[in-house]
Amino acid sequence: MRKATATLESPNQPLLPLWTPTVQIPQGDGSVLVKPGRPVQRLTVLQFAGAVGFASRTSVYDRLGTEELPERLIERVGAGKILIRADAVAHFRSY
Repeated sequence: MRKATATLESPNQPLLPLWTPTVQIPQGDGSVLVKPGRPVQRLTVLQFAGAVGFASRTSVYDRLGTEELPERLIERVGAGKILIRADAVAHFRSY
C-alpha cells in the first residue's frame, strides 16, 4: 500500500501525510507556511458518557448545544454520527 503525501511546490515545506492535522501560518508576501499541528482527540457519545459518569447516551444527547456541552465542542460527521472533542470532558466537569 502506497502512502499518500501532500505535494507542495515550495522546497521549504515538509511532505506530510494527507490525514495530518496542519497549522497554516500566513506569510507577509501572501503565501502560507504549512506546519504539522496537534491532533484533536474526539470521543463518541458513548465514550463521552462513560468519561463523565453518565449511565446512558441519552443524558449526553439531552445536553448537546447547552452551556454544559456547547456546539463548538461537537462535530457532526455524518447522518446521526456525533463526535465530541476530548477537551469537552474538562469543560463539562467545570459546570
